[in-house]
Order: sequence, then structure tokens, then C-alpha cells
Amino acid sequence: AWAAAQAINKQALTALLALDGWSPRNKNGILAHQPCPVQLSALGGYSPALADPRLVQHMLGGRVSSPPELSTALYHERLLLLPLGAAPPTPTDDVSIENEGG
Repeated sequence: AWAAAQAINKQALTALLALDGWSPRNKNGILAHQPCPVQLSALGGYSPALADPRLVQHMLGGRVSSPPELSTALYHERLLLLPLGAAPPTPTDDVSIENEGG
């Protein structure tokens, strides 16, 4: 985790977005070293009971999944509301992605 945090820090990134939360193979060990000045969580199932406020300062959410009126009671992180919610929209069945170059 330390080597990964150093590599991220050397890139001088402004923000680091964690998408794995407290899943079994999370990268919270990297976040613990604070490699970026701004660290955010999203889509990863951060549990208010388990969340360490030192890992991330902001959480991306939606009005349904993260009601703003409950944010101070439930989260250590500052809640940043996305207009379409926390989950990205999924493509419809009629969307095709062509393989370029082959």
C-alpha cells in the first residue's frame, strides 16, 4: 500500500476516487496514506458504522441513496450530490459498441 500511495503522490493528482469501499479487495490501505489532497468515495458500499473519516473527505451520492437531510447523522464525509444519483446510467439494449481496429 505504501509503494502504491507514493506512486500516486508522485503523479501530483488533485483527487483520488475510491470505487471499492469496504469490499473484500478494497484499496483502503492506500487511502490511509493520504496520497492525494482530496479523496472521495462512491459506489463502494461505505458503511457509516465502518467508515474511517481519515480515509476520504467526500462521498458522491444521490438524493435517494444518500438523503441530504440525514447526511450529517450518517456520514463523516462531506456529501456531494450527483444530479442523476450515485450509480452511472447503464446503456440500453439497443446501444452497440464497435470494436475499433479489428
